[in-house]
Amino acid sequence: MSKEKGVYTGIIEKDENGNYFCGEYLLDYQMVTKDFKLGDEINIKSVIANPSDKSYNQYPKKSRHFFLANDKKIIAMLTFKRTTSDNPDFEKLVVLLDTYLAILDGEDHAFYSQFNKSSLLKNALVVYENENPVAIGAYKEYDAETAEMKRMYTLPEHRGKGIATKVLSELESWAKEENYKTALLETGFMQKDAIYLYQKLGYKIIENFGQYQGVENSICMKKNI
Repeated sequence: MSKEKGVYTGIIEKDENGNYFCGEYLLDYQMVTKDFKLGDEINIKSVIANPSDKSYNQYPKKSRHFFLANDKKIIAMLTFKRTTSDNPDFEKLVVLLDTYLAILDGEDHAFYSQFNKSSLLKNALVVYENENPVAIGAYKEYDAETAEMKRMYTLPEHRGKGIATKVLSELESWAKEENYKTALLETGFMQKDAIYLYQKLGYKIIENFGQYQGVENSICMKKNI
């Protein structure tokens, strides 16, 4: 084990309480179960203070960004930037997202687009691979305890790498830092891959909220964060 190529390099282990860890660092449970297995050698790229009261004493620090240690391409190239919606790279991918949604939504696109304005979002995320923007996500306040996840998009040629999972995890962590307790989101019923991903990450389908009430093509979801 070493501290080369990042914060720490070691193997994934599991303690008696079901927590996944590497060295002294707690690992994100959903990331491990989705993309890794026990015994994998990983490289931890960044750590934060562990937000969980239950495991803090044992693991004061937690990692959300880690990769297989021998996957040098991913380790070297994937970075995350917290920004706002006026970031040029965020705006560039929003244009592609809206073009994609226009095809999926069909005649309903005008209705949905009025609720998906990207201006003035103060919590926006851009993911870069080799300094090129490849994915985005954002959230806005729904109420004092709830953040609404918005504008999730990954370039088609970069899908299947687990990037969307990492984007949503980063957004949830950011929202928790701002004292939100719940995450909401809306997606179209045609977006089967997105629905599957959100359910796998702990989101539950709920009755449509807010402007989506009575809209048959909308799927609304919720998760306690």
